[in-house]
Amino acid sequence: MSRSKLFTVILLHFIFFNCSYAELIIDEWGEESFLDDIIIVSVNGQVTAGDRYRLFFRPLSEKRCNQPDSYISFYSVVDDAVEKFNNLPSKYVVANINDDETFLTSIEDSGEFIAGARALIYTGTNTTENLIGYHKDKDQIKIQLIAFYDYEEKTYHPEKIDDYFDIPVNTWSLNGFEDAVIFAKNKCLASVE
Repeated sequence: MSRSKLFTVILLHFIFFNCSYAELIIDEWGEESFLDDIIIVSVNGQVTAGDRYRLFFRPLSEKRCNQPDSYISFYSVVDDAVEKFNNLPSKYVVANINDDETFLTSIEDSGEFIAGARALIYTGTNTTENLIGYHKDKDQIKIQLIAFYDYEEKTYHPEKIDDYFDIPVNTWSLNGFEDAVIFAKNKCLASVE
């Protein structure tokens, strides 16, 4: 399933079938159960609650079960948000995690959402061991969007990120993170044919 189709499925599910969220505990990592072929664990945002941090485990092989894809969503209500999100200066955004490391993300899909616009941002693929190890002894994940990036020219775009994202930072609790990652990895492995 392509990333844009996946984003559309997530949005439609959120809008029409919000029942799986009712089972999730606020600020606690848990399983979202609305896709048959992907195991997803997530947590709500603490700054913008509707924004989620998600790990996608794809049961294609044992290796892929150990390498979840990480996605975050960012909601924005800047003036002309939908028009701006339909004409982003770049799909690449430089971000900072935990005031520690700067890394490159990519906006996989964006569009109108409620009274503004929402972007699905791919933050990378990493092993479960590295994810657990990196976040060990931390209380939360903090990601701040810094600037749009021109990948070919290797330079920042002059457009300000704040003109597109009114709140360019969010935090996500790490309560239950390790247990959720291990659960999802094991469920993924059990689904590999």
